Amino acid sequence: MAGEPIKDGSDKSSSPRLTEEVDVPSNINKGLVCPAESFLIKLLGKPCKSPTKKNQPITNQDISILLRTRNIGPFVVTGIDPAVADLAQIMKDIAFEQREVYEKLGTDGMLSCRLKASSMTQFSSHSWGTAIDLKIGGVRDTYKDNKVLYGLTLIAPIFNRHGWYWGAGFSKEDGMHFEASVSKLKLWNTAGLLGARKQESVNG
Repeated sequence: MAGEPIKDGSDKSSSPRLTEEVDVPSNINKGLVCPAESFLIKLLGKPCKSPTKKNQPITNQDISILLRTRNIGPFVVTGIDPAVADLAQIMKDIAFEQREVYEKLGTDGMLSCRLKASSMTQFSSHSWGTAIDLKIGGVRDTYKDNKVLYGLTLIAPIFNRHGWYWGAGFSKEDGMHFEASVSKLKLWNTAGLLGARKQESVNG
């Protein structure tokens, strides 16, 4: 069950350590919707032919031409261009607003064409390069224990502000996971940043 909202952490003497596990805040992902697999397929197509639990090569050329690799500050990522550009700005905001977290941020990856951890049939959103998994000080958040690393609660509002959905809100909590929301993906599509897909069928 979600706990009380996390405060701004200004009282450092009583704040949990960045890697301490705390309750999932109750005020996350307001107004944001996590994209379903069907939405992402309609928007960008299937990224690879036969996904498994292991990473597979991207076989969809419409996605391949959008992929970029870039140093976004604390680490290098590979994903679709608008998502990578968005992450670079998010990292700048984190560096300014939550410097201690920024200096300890690491990643478990962005682009990975594979099945969801919780499914044997559905693509993970990592398959399109629109999601990222983060760790703090080399520590990974424990999957589906309804607890999250305290440091993640400090940066989640920044991700939400940029239109990224936090996986702590999943029915099976995934605190390390952040992904572009439906509204963010629609915005990119309307701006022509996702290639020549059928905009009217997705944005309508």
